[in-house]
Amino acid sequence: RDSEGGRSSIGSAGTPAAATPGGDASPSASLVSAAKMEASLASVASLLQSRCADERPAVRRAALGAIEAYGLASSDGLSPAALAAVEERCRDASPLIRKQAAKCLAALLAARPSSPAERRAWIDGSLPLCRDSEASVTDAALDSLEELLLRPLAAAEKKPSEAASLPLWPLLEDLSAAAIPTLQHALGVLAARGRTPPALARSVQALLSPSGAGCGAVRPPLWAMLLQLAQQKPKGREAVDAAAVLRCWRKAGAADPAEAAAALRVLLCLARRGALEEGELEGELKGELLSRLQQPDCDTETAALLVQICCALGGDGWAEPLRRACAETINAAAVLFPHTHSLTTSTRDVQRALVVYGELSLEEEDAAASAGSRASVSASTKAVVAAATEFAHGECDPALSATAFVTLGKLCMGSAALAKKLLPMFVRELSTSPQWAVRNNALVVLFDLVKAHTALLDRHVGSLGLAVSDASPVVRHQAILLLTQLLLEDYVKWRPSLLRAFCRSLVDAEPTLRAAGRACLFDMLLPRSPHLALASFVPLLFQLNGCTALPAHATPLPRDEKEALDLSGAEQQRPRLQILRALLSSMGDEQRLQATAKLCHEVLAPVLDGQMELSAAAVHAVVSDSLRLLACKEAKVGSGAGASADEPAEDGNAAAAAARGKVLSQVARKATVEAIVPIVVELKRHLEAAHSPLLRDVSLFVRELLRDHKPLLADILARDKQLATEIEYDMKQLDRRSSSMVTPAPRGLPPPQGSHTLLDVLVPSKLPALATAIVGLARSLLKLVDPSDAPAPPPSPPRRMRPPRMPAGAPAGADFDPLRGTPPPPVAAPSKVLSADASPSAVVDGLRGVLDALKGALGELDSTIEALKFTPQGFFWDEAYAKERILATLLADQPPAWRALGQPATRRLEGLVSLCVTAQLDAEPRHPEVLRRLRWFVGSLFMAMPEAPPVEEALSQSTLTPFCAEDILFGMRELVAKNEDGVSVLYFLKTVHPDEWSNFLERVGVKASEEARLFKEKDLVLELRAWASFRGQTLMRTVEGMMCHERALRLLARWEGYEGESLEQLVRSKYSYVVSCQLYGTHKRNRDPKAADTEFLLQRFPNLRVAYVDKTSTLTKVREPDGTLALRETIRYYSVLIKGCSDGGEEAVQQVYRVQLPGDIMIGEGKPENQNHAVIFTRGETIQAIDMNQSGYFEEALKMRNLLQEFRIHPTATIVGFREHIFTGELSSLASYMALQEGCFVTLTQRVLSDPLHIRQHYGHPDVFDKIFAMSTGGVSKASKGINLSEDVYAGFNTTLRGGTVPYAEYVQVGKGRDVGMQQIYKFEAKLASGNAEQCLSRDVFRIAQRLDLTRSFSFYYSGPGFYFNNAATVFALFFFLYVTLLPHLLQLDVGVPVADLLNAQWVVQLGLLLNVPILCYLAVEHGVVRALLEMWRVNVSGSLLFFMFHMGTKAYYFDSTLKYGGAKYRPTGRGFVMRHEEFAELYRFYSGSHLYNGFELVWGLILLWTLGAWKEVGGGPAYLRTCWSIWAVAFAWLFSPFWFNPLAFDMKKNLEDLWQWLRWMERLPPSGTTSR
Repeated sequence: RDSEGGRSSIGSAGTPAAATPGGDASPSASLVSAAKMEASLASVASLLQSRCADERPAVRRAALGAIEAYGLASSDGLSPAALAAVEERCRDASPLIRKQAAKCLAALLAARPSSPAERRAWIDGSLPLCRDSEASVTDAALDSLEELLLRPLAAAEKKPSEAASLPLWPLLEDLSAAAIPTLQHALGVLAARGRTPPALARSVQALLSPSGAGCGAVRPPLWAMLLQLAQQKPKGREAVDAAAVLRCWRKAGAADPAEAAAALRVLLCLARRGALEEGELEGELKGELLSRLQQPDCDTETAALLVQICCALGGDGWAEPLRRACAETINAAAVLFPHTHSLTTSTRDVQRALVVYGELSLEEEDAAASAGSRASVSASTKAVVAAATEFAHGECDPALSATAFVTLGKLCMGSAALAKKLLPMFVRELSTSPQWAVRNNALVVLFDLVKAHTALLDRHVGSLGLAVSDASPVVRHQAILLLTQLLLEDYVKWRPSLLRAFCRSLVDAEPTLRAAGRACLFDMLLPRSPHLALASFVPLLFQLNGCTALPAHATPLPRDEKEALDLSGAEQQRPRLQILRALLSSMGDEQRLQATAKLCHEVLAPVLDGQMELSAAAVHAVVSDSLRLLACKEAKVGSGAGASADEPAEDGNAAAAAARGKVLSQVARKATVEAIVPIVVELKRHLEAAHSPLLRDVSLFVRELLRDHKPLLADILARDKQLATEIEYDMKQLDRRSSSMVTPAPRGLPPPQGSHTLLDVLVPSKLPALATAIVGLARSLLKLVDPSDAPAPPPSPPRRMRPPRMPAGAPAGADFDPLRGTPPPPVAAPSKVLSADASPSAVVDGLRGVLDALKGALGELDSTIEALKFTPQGFFWDEAYAKERILATLLADQPPAWRALGQPATRRLEGLVSLCVTAQLDAEPRHPEVLRRLRWFVGSLFMAMPEAPPVEEALSQSTLTPFCAEDILFGMRELVAKNEDGVSVLYFLKTVHPDEWSNFLERVGVKASEEARLFKEKDLVLELRAWASFRGQTLMRTVEGMMCHERALRLLARWEGYEGESLEQLVRSKYSYVVSCQLYGTHKRNRDPKAADTEFLLQRFPNLRVAYVDKTSTLTKVREPDGTLALRETIRYYSVLIKGCSDGGEEAVQQVYRVQLPGDIMIGEGKPENQNHAVIFTRGETIQAIDMNQSGYFEEALKMRNLLQEFRIHPTATIVGFREHIFTGELSSLASYMALQEGCFVTLTQRVLSDPLHIRQHYGHPDVFDKIFAMSTGGVSKASKGINLSEDVYAGFNTTLRGGTVPYAEYVQVGKGRDVGMQQIYKFEAKLASGNAEQCLSRDVFRIAQRLDLTRSFSFYYSGPGFYFNNAATVFALFFFLYVTLLPHLLQLDVGVPVADLLNAQWVVQLGLLLNVPILCYLAVEHGVVRALLEMWRVNVSGSLLFFMFHMGTKAYYFDSTLKYGGAKYRPTGRGFVMRHEEFAELYRFYSGSHLYNGFELVWGLILLWTLGAWKEVGGGPAYLRTCWSIWAVAFAWLFSPFWFNPLAFDMKKNLEDLWQWLRWMERLPPSGTTSR
C-alpha cells in the first residue's frame, strides 16, 4: 500500500490508480511504486529465508511452502542465499521438513531447468535424500528424480542426436563424481520396485553410441546408469545390448582408459549374468581380452577387469599359464629388489602381474568355496607372498607398494592362516606408513578381511576406527564409508571406539568429510541403534575432556586413540560441543529428556556430592560443557529428531500429535522443576562459594530456564526471595556483559542528564535508622574482640604421628592441610583474641543492617545498594568468606603466646567459631539406629586399641563373601506379591520402618499421594528395590556395607595427602572385595534375574570382583577299542573372576582370570568349597570372610587399620575376631530372642573365651584371617561332606592345633542378620546341633583333647561340645526323672512317703532359667541396669521361656540323633521375612519327630503319675505341682510353642480354620499326604 495515501497503488482493473487531483497517473509515481514493491518483495524473501531456520517445525515447513510459491511466481527465481536455505532444510532433523524441501527444489528446477543455481541446489540437496532413512522422504526424492531426469532421458531414445538440446542435458553435465553413487543407488531402488522407464536402457546406450549426442561430461553418469541397469534382471526393452557395449569398448581402446574401464564394468556385469555366452561373443571375446591384457599400455584397473571378465566367461586352460607368467614376473622383480632400476620389465608390468595374480587367486578361492572345499596355498603362491611382502616393506615406488598390499589382501581372503600371519603388518602399516596410498589400501584390505575372517579381525576393529583421524582426507573418507558398511551389514558391533571415531568425523577440517560423517552416522547408523546416542552421551562427554574423576566414567582412552581424539582443553570446547549437540539433535524428545537428566545427576550432582573436584581442569571442562549443553536449543523438547508438539501431522493425526506434544511438554516442565532446578540452585551456591568462573555458564543456563519455564519457576522464586534477588542480579550482570561494547563516557565530561548528587537522593526521615544500624555494628565489633585474654600454649605436644605426604611443588617447611590437600596460606599473627561469645555472623548481620538502612536513606539508589549484598565477589555472598575476612582483620598481630600454638591453634579457633555460627539445638539425630551407631562409635574410641598406621603402611585386606542362590535384590514381584492375608513384603517393611519410608519418599522426590510412580518409573523402581533390599538379608546390603572399607580408606588416604590416580591405586592395593557366586554361570545361561542383579552390583562398584565356577563341555573324536571313531564329551571346570566394565556406553562384564580346576568343586559342603575356590583371587595380606547376612558400617571401617594391627601386636595370632550387632532384632519377638542370644554370645562369651580362657575358636564370620597361614594350611574352612558341616570352627581348631591364638577385639563391630521365624530358627539350631555332634566325632577334637592341659580342656569343653552335651543330658535327665518318679507310684510304694520338694529346686536352674543371668549382664553392660531389667521383663512376658525350652529340645534331639545315626546336612533357612500363618498340618509334620511326640510322651507320663499316685495322702494337687511343674512346663513348651509363635496365632479366623483342618485330619478326610492316614 501507498505509505502516504493509504490506498493500493494498483487499481481494481489492474491499472494505476489516480494519484493526482486530475486522475492522471504520474510516471514518477509509478516508478516509485514499482521500487517500493521490489523492496517489499525483497524484505519478504529475506523474512522467509530467516524463518526456514526457525525452532518450530511448523514454521519451517510453512516458510518452505511460501518460498516455493515466491520462487515460482518470481521471474528471476530465488536468490542464491534463499536456495542455500532451502538446500540446508534437506538436512533438517524433521522428516516432514526434508520432504517439503525436496519437493520445493524439484518444483523450482522443473520451472527453471536452465538455472545453474537451482540445478546445483537439487543435486546437492534433493538427490542425497534418495538414501534417507525415512521412507516418505526417499519416495519424494525418487519421484523428483524420475520426473526430472529418468523419464525425459527415456524419451530421448527416438532422437538421440537431438538430446543435447533437451532441458535434462545440463543436469547430466552438472552431476559430479560424488553424486554419481547416489544416482546409481536411486536407480537400483527404482529398478527393485519396477519403476524404471521401459526404454531407459536403450536410450542410454543410444546416447553412448558413436552416433549419439553423449559426449564430454555426460558420459560418466550415463555409464554409471548403464552399469546399474546391467545389474538388473532384463525385461524386454530394458535389456542392455552387450554387442553395443563391446563396440564402445573397442572404439575406446587405449586412447580413452576411463571410457574403456566403464565399458568393461558393464561387460563384467553382463558376463556374470551370462549375457555374453553367445556365438561370436563367447568364442572370440576371451582371446581379445587376453591379448589386450598383454599389451604394455594396459593399466592395473583395466587388467583387473579383464581377468574378472575372463573368469566370468569360464573355460579351462587359460588361467594357469597366465598365473605362472605373473609369478615369474613377480619373483624376478623380487630377486633384484630393491634395485628396481635393474629390472628387465617396468614397474608397471610388476604391478599388473600382482593385480592379475591376485584376481586369479580370488577366482580360484570363490570356485573352491562354491565346490565346498578350501583352496590350498601353493608353492608359487608362497613365493608371491614373500615377494609382495618385500615390495610392501621396502623403499620402492609407492604405487608398487600399494599394489602389493592389495595383492596380499586378496591372497589372504581364502587362507585364514595366511591372514593371521600378515594381519599385524596390515594393522601396522595402516597407522605408520608415510604413503597415503599404502594406508588406504591397507584399510581396504582390512575391510575385506573383516568380512572373510570376522573373528580374526575382531580385536583390530579399533584400528579401523583410528583411520578416521588419518592425515589424508582420502583415507579418512574411505574409513567413514567402510566402517558404515561394516556396521550396516553387522560384521562388527558398536563399540565405544567406533562411536568416538564417527564423532571425530563430525568436526573434521574438510567440509565434505563432515557431511559424509554426519550422513553416515545420523541417517544410516543411529536409526538402527536408537539408544546408542543416549547411552554413550555422558561417557563421551567425559572421554572427550579426558576426565576420569568419576568412577562410573573413569575408563581412560587408549594411548593411540587419545592422540587421535584429543579434544581436551578450553580451546577445544567448540568442537566438543559441536559433537555433543549433534548427538542431542539426533535424539527423540524422550531421549533428550533422559540426556538432560543424566547431565544433571551424573555430572552436576557428583560435583555437589564432592565426588569431583572443580580444581581439576578436566572436571572444570566437563561441568562447563554440561551447562552449555543444558542451555543449548538442541536440548529442548521439540528441537530434534523426534516429533515435537508443534510439528504438523501429515496423516491427519493432528490431535494425537498435539496430545503427545502436550504430554512431553508437561513431563519436561515437571522434570525441570523437580529434578534440574534444585541441582542447578545448589550448584550455583557451590560455585559462588568457590568463586568459580563457571558461574557465567550457570547464568546462561538459568536464563534459558527463565525463558522456557518462567511461570513454573515463579513459584520457586516466590518462596525464596533471596534466590530471586540473586538471579535477578545475575541476569542484569549477564546482560551488562553482553552489551559491554557500548563505549563509556570519557573522564572530564560533565555527568549525564538525570544524574543526582548525594543530597538529591538522601531521605532525611531515614537517617535515625541509619545511625542506629551503625551503632549496632560497632557494638557487635566490640563484643567480637576481647583483648584482655590470651590462651596459654599447651603443656605438652600431641603424640607423634607420621607426617602427611607433601604435594609436589610445596615450599620447604610449609604446613600442610590434609583436608584441602594444599599448603594453607600464611595467617597473620593476631594481636587480639576472640571472646567466648564471639560470632562473626553478628558482624555480618550488623553490616547487612547498615546496608538496609542505607538503602532506605538513599531511596533512588536502592537497587545499587541491594546489588552490593549479592555480588558473587562481595562480602555477604559466602558465609565462609565473610568469616575468613573477619578473622584475617581481627587477628592481624599475633602475640608470642599464640606463636607457640602455630597453625593448629588457628585451625582450632576457626572450628570453634564455626560451631558458634552453625550450632543448632535440634542437630542430634532422632532415629534410634543412628543414635545407636553414633554412641557406639564414640564409645569405642575410648577403648584400648592399637594405634593406626598410615594407610600406605597398613596391612592390606581382602573380603570374601560366599553366595549361592539367595536374594541379591528383592524383585518387584516379590515386593508386591501378597499372601493370603493381603500382606506384601513392601507393606511389611513400610509398617516396620515408617520413619525410614518417609525419608525415602522425601529423598527420591515422591509425595505420599504419588507412590504409584515408584512402580512405573525405571529409576524409582530401582531405588525402591534397593531400599527394600537394604532392610533385608540380601547380598546387596552386604556388598554395600563392605564397600564402606574402600570409601573409608579413600577418605583416610586423602587426609594423608594422596590425590588423583595415586589415591585410587593405594586404595585398590589396600582393599579388595571378591564375591564367590558359584552359580553365576548357571544363572547366566538360564537367564535367571540373579545374573542381572549380580552384574548390577559389578557396575555399581567398579572395584568389586565376582568369582564363579564355569562348566564347559566339548566333543572330541576318540577311537574305541574296536577301531571305530566315536564322540566323547569332555567336561572342564574353571574358576573365573569377572568385573564390571563399559562397552560403547553399555554396561558389560569383563573376564579377568580363568583358572582350570581338576574337577567339580562340589564334592564336599557347598559353602566352604565355594569359599576355598575363590581364595586365589584375593590379594590382601589378610582375608575377612563375610557371610551374606552381614552388613558393614562406614564409621567402623575407619577403625579397620587399628584392628589389623592386632596381627603385628600378637605374633602368634592367625585369626582376629570382633563383635557383631544383630540388626534383625526389631522384626519380631523371635528375632529379639535370637538377637539377645547372639548378642550375649558374640560379646560376653567371646570376651571370656579370649581372655582369660585363651580358648576362643573361629565361630563364623566376620573374623579376619592371616592369608598366608590360611592358604598354606588348607583354606579358611574345611569342606568334607557331613563331618565338616560346621565348617568355620575347624579353622579355629587348625589354629589351636598349630599353636596359634585367636584374639578378640571389642572396639569394632559389624551388622549381622539372624533368622526371624520359628521354622527358620529351628533349621538353624538343628544345623548347629548336628554340626557339633559331628565335631565330637572328628579327629580335630580328638587331637585337641589329647594335647590340651586340664584347665584348657575344661575351657574347650565349655566353648563348644559341652554346651550341646549339657542340653542333651538335661532332656535325658528330664525323662529319667519322670520315669523314676512314676515307677514307685505305679508299684504303690509311695504310700506314706513324704515328697522331697528340695529335689526339684535344681530344675529352676537346669531348664534354661540360669541363661537369663548372662543375658541380663550383657544388657546391663550395653544399656544400663534399668533398661536391662525392663528388657528381661518384656521378653519373659512375651514367651521367651517357652522359646528357650523349646530349642533346648531341638539341640538335644539333633545332637543325640546325629551321634547315633549320623545324617548331618545343611539346612537352608531362607533368611526372608515371616508373614505367613502356617497351617496345622505343616506344623505337625515339621515338629512331630523332635518335639510333639516327646511332648505327648511327657503329658501321658504326667497324667499317669497323677492318676496312679497317692497324692491325696501327701498334700494333693499342690504337692503334685511342686513335684511336676518343671516337666509340665517343658511339655507345654514343646507342644504349644509352634502354635504360640506362629504368625497371627491369636487371629480367631485363623484358629477356626486350623481347628477345622485338625478335625478333617482326625477324620482322615480327604486321604492325602496332609492327613493322618
